[in-house]
Amino acid sequence: MSRDVRVDSFRRAEETYLRSLGVEAREHVVELKGLGIEGRYLEVGQGPPVLMMHGGGGLGAGWAPLMPHVGGFRLIAPDRPGFGLTDYVDYRGVDLRSHAVRFISDILDGAQVETASIIANSMGALWSLWFTLQHPERVSRLSLMGTPALILGTSAPGGMRLLGIPGLNRLTMALEPPSPKQVQTLWQRMGHDPAVCTPEMIELIIRLEQLPNYKNAWLSLLQNVLPFSRVNQKVTLGESDLGRIANEVLYIWGERDPFGSVRVAQRARAVTPNSRLEIVGVGHLPWTDEPIRCGSLTAKFFGSAL
Repeated sequence: MSRDVRVDSFRRAEETYLRSLGVEAREHVVELKGLGIEGRYLEVGQGPPVLMMHGGGGLGAGWAPLMPHVGGFRLIAPDRPGFGLTDYVDYRGVDLRSHAVRFISDILDGAQVETASIIANSMGALWSLWFTLQHPERVSRLSLMGTPALILGTSAPGGMRLLGIPGLNRLTMALEPPSPKQVQTLWQRMGHDPAVCTPEMIELIIRLEQLPNYKNAWLSLLQNVLPFSRVNQKVTLGESDLGRIANEVLYIWGERDPFGSVRVAQRARAVTPNSRLEIVGVGHLPWTDEPIRCGSLTAKFFGSAL
């Protein structure tokens, strides 16, 4: 990504946010050979590798509240293409499943990791499940926090579905430009008390949304998965898909996650052969509600595989 004042502002906000949580991260940029772009990831700690896949229009640093509570591991938190500081991708017309598998493969290869456990949320969880189905030998265990996107007939809240409609989506975003109020409203729509948004978090999300290609990446992704507000059936996962995952899975689910109810969580647990379920927090990003508990559950779950 070429030098831009918006990139500089993002970097400063990210550094401040990480520092506010006591997270010391190392930045890496690697060639994503399968996609023909460069990918950026943050690395924290040492030990067995754990890939952290963010959801939606998020970023790798969004895992920072959780990172101090998953000790003893080498945490690898990439920005997905078009978000944060990984190069831009226009998702319109992209075969999202093959794209996701190539991205995760390339990130692991770039980090010189053959096999990793995975922590993932929402769209990142969907990508991770696709990768696990295709390359189960490269995945130790999965800790999936919040409803994995588009599983078992789930969709997105109505306001987000509108962002899949060309034209209307840009008008919708223009009506809610990046601001502290917009970030707090976003968190509320994801089922959280806006009080979980610290000033440092708010500033980082604002600077993320102001990055040069953020809007185009986010809207093109939603146009791919939610064309004209309807779910693209090519990118969903059903019971038979989850039933083919032999790797051990820990579902960590918010009590009032607007993307999928506890009933959906119980169904996911029932059809995923080697899985368990923990209800933690209230919203779609449960580690922002209860980072210590999410971290403890995950570290113990991964540690038992060593």
